[in-house]
Amino acid sequence: ICVQDGLRYADEDKMFYRELLTMFAKQQEERQKCLEETLQGLRENQDTSSEKEKESVEKLWKTWVTTTHALKGEARGLGAAELGELFYLLELSGREKNLSQMEKLLPETLEHWKNVTDGISQL
Repeated sequence: ICVQDGLRYADEDKMFYRELLTMFAKQQEERQKCLEETLQGLRENQDTSSEKEKESVEKLWKTWVTTTHALKGEARGLGAAELGELFYLLELSGREKNLSQMEKLLPETLEHWKNVTDGISQL
């Protein structure tokens, strides 16, 4: 994490920056679960035929893109540029509805995310 970048994001307020880091780390498990469940839902519903099922799948794609977009911004804002880039690639994969690319990128992203949040937790 580049603390200088993160502090700029937090208007140079060290306590606020620390709160942002803490919140980002605490939400990691819940948000990871959301991504994993969304990906699983997309895997299971690749070959949908009914309109209702198609609507449900579109909601899953939207959830993926919205979540990865938010995580990209948060990671970049906190100074975790490399993690932000990984989330950006996941976001693009979701926008392109490229399930195989998402499956390929997710493990590396989750590992990097865990390393970042473990580092935050040690502060």
